[in-house]
Amino acid sequence: MRDAVPVLTGYGEAHDDSHFMPSIGDMSHFPCVRRSATEAFTTAAVGPADVDVAEVYGAFAGAELMCYEELGFFGRGEAPAAVESGRTRIAGDVPINTSGGRLSLGHPAFATALLEIFEVVTQLRGEAGERQVPGAGRGLVQAEHGMVNGSVVMIMEKS
Repeated sequence: MRDAVPVLTGYGEAHDDSHFMPSIGDMSHFPCVRRSATEAFTTAAVGPADVDVAEVYGAFAGAELMCYEELGFFGRGEAPAAVESGRTRIAGDVPINTSGGRLSLGHPAFATALLEIFEVVTQLRGEAGERQVPGAGRGLVQAEHGMVNGSVVMIMEKS
């Protein structure tokens, strides 16, 4: 599969007008993540259920779970139970952060999104070894920009 290069089929980006996290309204969700995901899913003509593997930004455990929900993988308040029950594991129905995520893999400034892209490309090429999601054909990358007030979502598919 070395010659297989995934194709970018969806892209979305959004930024809230606050300096750090959404400063107006409910701070238990990130509107920019939902907006960027909606744009990416619309561009790719797919939805959250069509994603085989995802790398989601989460420098803070609580923020990561909120992003899972904003991306549409789980309903509001459902992400903690989904993680606890194993739904986000490699063999789960929504494999997320197969790399270990930011809390395990690390969070190098300016390179986080590249690490996430690398993981999804590796998954789509079938080269992830023990982290491999069987049959992964479509992947999602969500990265934060700004100070938890901006989001970019990319959807990639096997070529």
